[in-house]
Amino acid sequence: MQNWRVHIDHPSAAAADAPFSWRLQARFASLLFLAVLITHLPTFFRSVMDWDESLYFLMAEQWRAGHLPYTAIWDNKPIGIYGLFALFQTGFGDNVVSIRIASVLFTTVTAFAVFRIALTIPVSPLNDWRFRGTCAVFAGISYVVCSLTNDGLSANTEIFMACFTSLAVLCVRARRGFLAGLMFGMAFMTKYVVLFEFPALVFALLALSPPAGLKAAARSIFALLGGAALPLLATMALYAFTGHFHQWLEDSILSNFRRVAEPVSMQAVSYIFNVELLRWSPLFLISLVMLAMAAIRLTRMAATKTFPAAARFNFFLALWLIGGCIGVVSAKSFFDHYFLQILPVMCVTMAWMLLTAAPLIQPLSRAGKALLFTAILALPLLAAATAIAQAAGPVLALSHGRISVQRDTPSRIAHEIQPLLAKSAGTASAGQIYVFDYQPIIYSLAGQTPPTRYVFPSVLTKCQLASVAKVRAMHEINRILASNPEFIIRSLTPFTDPKIVNLRVYAAVDRTIAARYQVWRVYDDAIVYRLRAPDAPVSRDLSSLPPACPK
Repeated sequence: MQNWRVHIDHPSAAAADAPFSWRLQARFASLLFLAVLITHLPTFFRSVMDWDESLYFLMAEQWRAGHLPYTAIWDNKPIGIYGLFALFQTGFGDNVVSIRIASVLFTTVTAFAVFRIALTIPVSPLNDWRFRGTCAVFAGISYVVCSLTNDGLSANTEIFMACFTSLAVLCVRARRGFLAGLMFGMAFMTKYVVLFEFPALVFALLALSPPAGLKAAARSIFALLGGAALPLLATMALYAFTGHFHQWLEDSILSNFRRVAEPVSMQAVSYIFNVELLRWSPLFLISLVMLAMAAIRLTRMAATKTFPAAARFNFFLALWLIGGCIGVVSAKSFFDHYFLQILPVMCVTMAWMLLTAAPLIQPLSRAGKALLFTAILALPLLAAATAIAQAAGPVLALSHGRISVQRDTPSRIAHEIQPLLAKSAGTASAGQIYVFDYQPIIYSLAGQTPPTRYVFPSVLTKCQLASVAKVRAMHEINRILASNPEFIIRSLTPFTDPKIVNLRVYAAVDRTIAARYQVWRVYDDAIVYRLRAPDAPVSRDLSSLPPACPK
C-alpha cells in the first residue's frame, strides 16, 4: 500500500507570530476591548437583554446564598454558566452590570483568539505578512461586529462557550494538549452541545501540528481527554459530596435528553431561512464555499495520496463548522443565540478564504481591498447597527433636544414595589411577589426570594418545558397562588398559542386574580396586580377550564 505523504509546509504557531510583536498584538486587543465596550454600552442600562440571562443571574445569586444550582431553582444548563455569573457578581457586585462586564470581557477574548488562530492559517503566500495580518485583524473585527446580533448583546451561554472553544483551538495550535482539553471542558460545562466540536479539536491536535511518533500522539490525546474531563468530574464530585448527585443528574443531564426528543419547530426553521441567514449571509456563503473546497480536496487526496497543510486546515475548518452546526440544530428550537456557537469558525474561515484568494486580492489597490472588506461586512454591520439601536431605544429618550436615560420596565416595577413590600413586613404575605409570565429578573431587583423553583415563566406556562422539567404545572401554580403573593406581575402581551402554551394554567391565574386581586399599576408591557382579598374563594372546578397541553 502506498504511504500517505504529510507535507509540513506551514509555519508553527510561534513562527506565525514572529512579525507581530506582543506589543502590537496587545494594542489590537485593547482596540478590540474598546470597540466591544462602546458597542455594548447601551446594554449596561438594561436589566434584561434576554430572558435566559435573568435565569442564570438568579441561579448564581442562589448559589452565592448557599444553594447549589438546581436545588433552589430549576434549569437544565450545565453548572459552568452559573459559576461564571457568580464569579462576576462577587467581583463587580450583585447587579446586572456585572454580567454586562462579563459579556464584554469574554467577547473581547474570543475576538482576539479568532485573530490569533487566523495568524496560523497555513496558506500561501507565506512571505506577505502584511496581508496575512490584515486578514487576521479582519477576522477578529468580524467577530465583534457579527456578535452584536443574534442576541449576542446579552449574556447568553454561547458567548462564554465560544470563548472557551476558541481558546481550546488556540491552545491546540500552540501544542498545549492538556490546556486545550481544559478549555474545551469549560466550554462543555457551559453548554453541552459543544461536544460535537470535539472531533475537530482531536483532528487539529493530530494533523495540524502532528506529534513526532505514535507514543507522542497517544500522550497528546490522553492529555486532551484528561483536561476535557476535569471540569465534569469536579462537578460530579461536588454534587456527590453534598448529597445532590441525583438532582444534578435529573435536572442537568436527563432533562436535556427529554428536550432533544421533542419535535422540530417548523416555525423556527422558517425563521432561520427568512431572518437568520440574511444577517450573516456573507459568512454563510464563504463557509459553504469552504465546505465545497474540502469535498474537492478529498477527491484529490484519494488520487495523490498526499495531505498538504492547506488541505489539513481546510478539513479542520470543515469539521469545526459541521460540529458546531450539529450543536446549533440539536435542540430543535433554533433560537437566535444558538448560532453564536458557529461564529468563531466562520470568522476564521473568512480569513482563510481571503488568504486562499490572495493572488486575486493582492493586486487590488488599497481602496479596492477596503471596498471588498466593507462589502463582506455590509449586511452584518447593518444588522449590528439595528441591534444596538434596539438596545439603546428603551433606555434613551429625546425630550426638548436633550437625551435622557430612562429606567426600563422591570427596574421601574422593582423600584416602585420595594417600599410597599417593606411597609407590609409582618403580614402573612410579607415580601412576596410572583412573576407569572414576565421578566424574572424582578425577583433580584426587588430583593425577593422566588416563590417557586420554576422561576423561568415558560417552564410553567409552556407545555414543552413543563415536560422537560417533569413538573405538574397546574399543581405548582395552585401552590403558588394559595400562598397569596402580595403582587402578581404579568405580561400585557402573553403568548397564547394553544399548541405551545398551557391555557389551563392561564385560566387558573385569571380566576384567582379576578377573585383576590386588583390592578395596581399598568406599564408599557406589563401589568401588576395587588392582593385585596386573601380569603376570597376561588373555584377549583377543572371542567370549566380550557384543555391541558396536548399529549
